[in-house]
Amino acid sequence: MVATIITIFFYLIIFIFCTYGKPYSKDEITLGSEERLLKDLFNHYDKRVRPNANTRTTLIVQAKVTVAMLIEIKANEEIASFNIAHYHMWKDQRLSWDPLDYDNLTDIYVPYSLVWRPKLFIYNGLDIKDLLHEDVQIVQIQNDGLITSYAQQYVSSICKLNMRRFPFDTQFCAVGQASAMLSIEIMDVEVLPPPENHVEALFLGNEEFEMTNVYTRKRYFHEENRTRFAFEYIFELKRHPTYYMTVIEIPVFLTVVLCILGMFTPGTSLGDNVMVGLSTFFALTILLGIVAEGLPKSSSISLLTIHILISIFICVLAVIVSTLIGFARDYLASSKQVPPRILCKLFFLQVNEPIFKLKSPSFMNNLEIENTIKQPKCPIARCESIESNLKIEDLPSIHSSILTLMKNQAQIKIYLEEIIEFLEKEHQNIHNIWNKIFKRIDFLFMIFFLILNTIHIIAFSKYASMPPNQLPNALFHEDG
Repeated sequence: MVATIITIFFYLIIFIFCTYGKPYSKDEITLGSEERLLKDLFNHYDKRVRPNANTRTTLIVQAKVTVAMLIEIKANEEIASFNIAHYHMWKDQRLSWDPLDYDNLTDIYVPYSLVWRPKLFIYNGLDIKDLLHEDVQIVQIQNDGLITSYAQQYVSSICKLNMRRFPFDTQFCAVGQASAMLSIEIMDVEVLPPPENHVEALFLGNEEFEMTNVYTRKRYFHEENRTRFAFEYIFELKRHPTYYMTVIEIPVFLTVVLCILGMFTPGTSLGDNVMVGLSTFFALTILLGIVAEGLPKSSSISLLTIHILISIFICVLAVIVSTLIGFARDYLASSKQVPPRILCKLFFLQVNEPIFKLKSPSFMNNLEIENTIKQPKCPIARCESIESNLKIEDLPSIHSSILTLMKNQAQIKIYLEEIIEFLEKEHQNIHNIWNKIFKRIDFLFMIFFLILNTIHIIAFSKYASMPPNQLPNALFHEDG
């Protein structure tokens, strides 16, 4: 009976243990090992002391950027804003361990504030903000003492812009870091190339610029009897010219075309030419002001500015040529001079041959018709002798002579009126010939200026297909 009770009790204990018992899991063992490791590592660790302080060897810090997103570029202020994420890696032998002593634990993650950190600052930054709060910043520590820290920052930095090829330009904006006080004998940096695939890195532009490449550069400088390092992440930014081609370039081209058409359209007066020229000049000046407002005030002139200035020059030249043609047309048409035969042939004009025989058609302006018969002047004694010698038999012959004279006078008047009418018609023909000549001259100059404007726009647009600017060496200065 007692044995039965003991057996039942034994099986009851086994049942309770199997049902409600919970042995230690692998995670709990690992957690215990991590707690023990943290106590061992940080028991005598002082983050105020830099790594390698006892050995007096140079600490090498590796730096790598993995994320860069362009937020904006303020061209007139030469400021570029980025959202960047980068890693810093260095070794601290005080934080190394043997994984076999801690259940094969090879790495741990601790708060960023517990370890010594390399003192690096962004030297060309105007506004810098850490996007990760200190409470969520952690570092990875590997068993060989390698520490990896991750930082994500908003950086507004100075960016020297080269606007010569604007809007087909490529800009290079850098985010530079340097050691605050430590010389290269104490700490140096190794800048790792950024990842080339989109899995490990993210490099993005904005609506105006495309981030086409990322470069890294390192240099040394001497200051206060010590040599320190500086390195830069350089972002290559290629501008999208679509906006400026649509808003600036196409309106400029069409404005110049309308100016040329208005200048050399037949029937346009001199006053209309001046008004069209002034309107075009004001329109292009306003566009030039819009472009200049968004560009930095520098000694270099942008390609778009040169393009607008050339467009203004073409319109001004068209106004001058059109005005001179108008003055010449009015003068020659009113002077009643016969156009030269070679000029008519040059412009393919069919002109009647007799018109070239009119040497001076302007004599008709001086032609006067005497409608009154002047009395002949004779001495009184002679007139009285003639009157005394008149006989009655001579009156019929005198009457007949007077009638003949009056008939001839009427005929002469008819001839003169026909001559005047003929000369007026020929003058109108001369006027029309000059108008046809100058219409053809206007048409030729219209074609010339339109071709000139087209060549100008094609030459301007060719810059879009040219290779981008190369990375300038002026961003970096060698020692010495």
